[in-house]
Amino acid sequence: MESSVSSINKTIIMDPISAENNQYIHIVSSLLAQRHDVISISTALAKPFSLKRRNTVAILNWFESKVSHSRAPVLGFIKCVAILLYLKLICSTIVWVKHNHKPHDSQDALAKRLTAWITYLLSHLSTNTITHDRVEDVNSIVVPHPLYLREPYIEHNHRRDIDFLIFGQVKKYKNLTSLFEIWPQSIALTLVGKAESQELRDELNSVIQRRNLNIIWDDRFIPDEELNALLQRTRYAILPHSEDSMIVSGAFYHAITYGCNLLMSDNAFARNMADKHPFCHLLLRGEPLEPQLNHALQASVCANQLIEQAYECYSDQQVFLGFEQAISGSNGRSL
Repeated sequence: MESSVSSINKTIIMDPISAENNQYIHIVSSLLAQRHDVISISTALAKPFSLKRRNTVAILNWFESKVSHSRAPVLGFIKCVAILLYLKLICSTIVWVKHNHKPHDSQDALAKRLTAWITYLLSHLSTNTITHDRVEDVNSIVVPHPLYLREPYIEHNHRRDIDFLIFGQVKKYKNLTSLFEIWPQSIALTLVGKAESQELRDELNSVIQRRNLNIIWDDRFIPDEELNALLQRTRYAILPHSEDSMIVSGAFYHAITYGCNLLMSDNAFARNMADKHPFCHLLLRGEPLEPQLNHALQASVCANQLIEQAYECYSDQQVFLGFEQAISGSNGRSL
């Protein structure tokens, strides 16, 4: 893959270098590995003296979430600080990919404070920050989020028999309880994904039963191949996510990869996408939901046209060049 930003092969310490059920890491690592040597932090720890600092770069994803994911937040914090200081010593450039305004996970007061401190250190120790959408008050290089297929999916008279689909792990921040409280009884909805807790599972099932909703919920982890097949049958994916945590939604890019139109809660990311793409529509607060759903079905963009537009905006080449700018050490808001 050609680059006009950097012609020097680098050693990139990618963290994480792999992640279960996270295609994003695999996609970005694979793109960068076409030009550079991509290694893990554990490999970098094992051979620090073999690395040339001027050609070594670290790329950190969800690093600030390590504390909230740790069973012992204080130990997790100490480990994160140690890793950051080590990377500062052996790397000429540290790139922080800021995926969220704050971690999605609910945290106790101590974990929140420690996470805030790690976020502060990242913002001051990183050479560059990448975001996948423009964020006010964050000096970042804006890089397109990758799509989930390297070549466009082409639809050949495929029957889209699922009008509305919600997919992914069922978590509190996705606001499904509020959505179900206003979901029309006459309109079918398919939900696929495992509830993060029994409490949330019971809460959602209670609303479904009390309101007698036409909702089919496959409450389990859905393998990628099975999920992709569902997306190929879907007209609209619904993203009812909370505004105060995410910068972008990986589910958005996953859905458009397979030709799904989008219905999104009214937040900053959704408004930006709705202004940019005719296949993205807002769910307006305070307005009756059923007319909005019916209007969306009438205004849907055909899959192949949607996919063509998606690859014009979020191509591998654009993603690669954005990361190349960040790892070269140059700064600025771009792409």
